[in-house]
Amino acid sequence: MDSTLEFVIKHCSTQLELYQRCIENNPNDWGSVCQKEKNELSKCSEDNNPLLKQIKKQCDGIIQAFDKCLNENETDPEKNCITLLRNLYDCTENVAAKFNKKASDEDKYSQSHGNVNINTKK
Repeated sequence: MDSTLEFVIKHCSTQLELYQRCIENNPNDWGSVCQKEKNELSKCSEDNNPLLKQIKKQCDGIIQAFDKCLNENETDPEKNCITLLRNLYDCTENVAAKFNKKASDEDKYSQSHGNVNINTKK
């Protein structure tokens, strides 16, 4: 999850900053007020990171439950949504581990099968 966050910060810093600012400026109703900023951050993240696409696909149910909890508990999400946050963290870590293993295996395969020259000249 840390590498994903670093990626988002690097590639979507403007969208992240706008979303954070909106949340800070609307502490009591940010869930509804900041929907545009949230969607723009999500789109940027998904468009630029295949891992995030995979996480969104495989952790969709947990993501939706966490979002619902946040929207229903705007004034105290830390208290009421911590279990869902832990579940989401675990899901993203599992998806990331599988994704990174697959990428590593593909790299090893490419390296072991090297640059094979199919142009054979006599």
